[in-house]
Amino acid sequence: MDWETRFKIIKGVCKGLLFLHSIPIVHMDLKPENIWLDNYMRPKIAEFGLSRIFGQEQTRMNAQNIVGSYGYIAPEYLYRGEISTMSDIYSLGLLIMETSTGEKNCPGNEPSAVKFIKNVRDNWTEERIASEYPSLDPDCLKQIKACINIGLECVEIGRRKRPSIEKIMDTLNRLSQVDSNNVLSLQPQRINFPIGPKRLTSSSLYLINNRDDRIAFRLETKFPRRYLTKLPLCGVVPPKCTYILTGLILQSSIAHHEDLDSVDPASVAMFLDTAGDEVQEAKVE
Repeated sequence: MDWETRFKIIKGVCKGLLFLHSIPIVHMDLKPENIWLDNYMRPKIAEFGLSRIFGQEQTRMNAQNIVGSYGYIAPEYLYRGEISTMSDIYSLGLLIMETSTGEKNCPGNEPSAVKFIKNVRDNWTEERIASEYPSLDPDCLKQIKACINIGLECVEIGRRKRPSIEKIMDTLNRLSQVDSNNVLSLQPQRINFPIGPKRLTSSSLYLINNRDDRIAFRLETKFPRRYLTKLPLCGVVPPKCTYILTGLILQSSIAHHEDLDSVDPASVAMFLDTAGDEVQEAKVE
């Protein structure tokens, strides 16, 4: 799963939790199995069987019987029966870290969650992130690091040290603006085709439009005969959407690193009559 989709899921879950906490409803069982994705990879929070609704002035309550999914239960609820919106924030932190790192928290008991948190805190440094996501640009790497830090803040033992869902959403909204100055954000920056003689292989390029307007694109290559897809490719990316281009190559030799060339600004402006005067040129390897 590409980072753009992961970030979309993180932000979507947080947006749903923001709505619940505004009522206020505490979900009490946030975990990967209770986050459903539709055909467009939009997350939906599901399974409200353990949820609690609070009174208008109520901020927490106590429970006699502890229920939920071990490994995602906040410590103050597990050991003292205390329920608040911060109970969900703890579970959310684990979800964010799982989504950001691709590593799985092994539910079943509380020590497993503690071990998972320690592993993320100790090992997911900026260097580790860069090595795990070598094709991402620096802005996206900053997003990943920021999301991991949000997750770690959410799993603080003291519930008062955890951020509110409003603060989390503010941070995510700021992170969403990282690429807003670019006409199109390209992921990955390096396109890799698995090596194999006489083998048909494919690779995808994600064109991400962060703006409110349509954006035209044109993709060219210096060696069009290598590809089974007719080049140049051109089209329009709708507002706030991601356009996925999949290239096929019948590989008999390794493609040159300058194979995929730059976008032609003149052809882009001519292709879309309603385009403005801003044209971005980008290269991928």
